[in-house]
Amino acid sequence: MLYVSSVNKKAVCYSVTDSSTGKVVVYSSDELFDAARKSYTGIRGVNCGSGCVRDYSNSLRHEAMAIRDRVLRKVSDFGRDELERIYPVFSTNAYEIELPEWAEVVHGYTFLDAKKVTSVTCNAELQEISDYAFSGMSTLIEVNLNEGLRIIGKSAFMNSCVINVKIPSSVSCIRDYAFTNASDLESIVLPDTLKRIGVECFHYCGALSRVNIPKNCRRIEKGAFRYSAIRNLSFPSTLKFIGEVAFEGCNALDNLSIPDGCTEIGYNAFYLCNKLKNVKFPKNLTEEEIFHITQKGSWGF
Repeated sequence: MLYVSSVNKKAVCYSVTDSSTGKVVVYSSDELFDAARKSYTGIRGVNCGSGCVRDYSNSLRHEAMAIRDRVLRKVSDFGRDELERIYPVFSTNAYEIELPEWAEVVHGYTFLDAKKVTSVTCNAELQEISDYAFSGMSTLIEVNLNEGLRIIGKSAFMNSCVINVKIPSSVSCIRDYAFTNASDLESIVLPDTLKRIGVECFHYCGALSRVNIPKNCRRIEKGAFRYSAIRNLSFPSTLKFIGEVAFEGCNALDNLSIPDGCTEIGYNAFYLCNKLKNVKFPKNLTEEEIFHITQKGSWGF
């Protein structure tokens, strides 16, 4: 593997160590590209450490980004750890990010709090977005997720500004807090493959008015849509569980039909849903259970 071991600020050149031979060579960015392409057939990646871009001029940043685009995208055998090391370096100056074609996982915290990034497009091979991967990206308004993605991690898009999101049908797991406080999120399309909507997954998504509950969904966990702007809900017959405060504060919600198969409705599940007028309860609930569910301030419709 080649490692960028030092940078000459004035000449914008790179001292590169070949780990297989221990040899150190100084390259310009073009020379480094040519060396990677022609000479070092065993390259797995170029690790540009934080010093390469953090403490130097904008021109050097662009040179480093050019290396990423021209060299790293051509490497097929690129490990997951390298992805985590490289992207935090370059994300601060990028406005639109296209994940490289060889990436299978975006590691946790990779783009955490990155600024100025407005769009992320996932590559076809991506399978997992790990915990907090895109969390805190306050300028991120667009994300294009790929078919083939399987897992969206805990708090992956928390505190981002994404507006409209379509989750691919290949996704089987959206972990807790995935879109918590994504305050600009207006609509999300969930795939029918999804069986569980995680804890506070869309909590404080105050603009979220359009959402579908997947037809195979069995559990809506605690606080899943708490204080969102959902107007209409259609629960599938597969639904078994609605967690406590799941829809608390959904003030635009006015009609509700809970399927007969739903055997558990959590404490305050629909508390402070002030416009809710028409509610259809499961047939299996007793009058006493309905009484407790509908008591304002306890189970609170």
